[in-house]
Amino acid sequence: MTQSAPGATALVSDVAYHLVDDTPLMVEIIRPDPVPAAPMPAIIYIHGGAWMYGDRTVNRNAFLAAQGFFTISIDYRSSLQAIFPAQLDDAK
Repeated sequence: MTQSAPGATALVSDVAYHLVDDTPLMVEIIRPDPVPAAPMPAIIYIHGGAWMYGDRTVNRNAFLAAQGFFTISIDYRSSLQAIFPAQLDDAK
């Protein structure tokens, strides 16, 4: 079995997806470039950090996008900003 070479990707940064208490929560999108005509699978990445640390830019999903996936990394309020389960609500 041979693997094809990874394709080009495009980064779309700082896209607001939710507003909480006048604070926008942002996503970062990395997708194949150009966008294929056919639908593609999507991966939503929720960064680790015990709901306390990190942000959407920690793990850039360029490798997955180069393989044909539409990838979305989301931010959520940390547990230092909001009591759990607020983080789950943010991710919905």
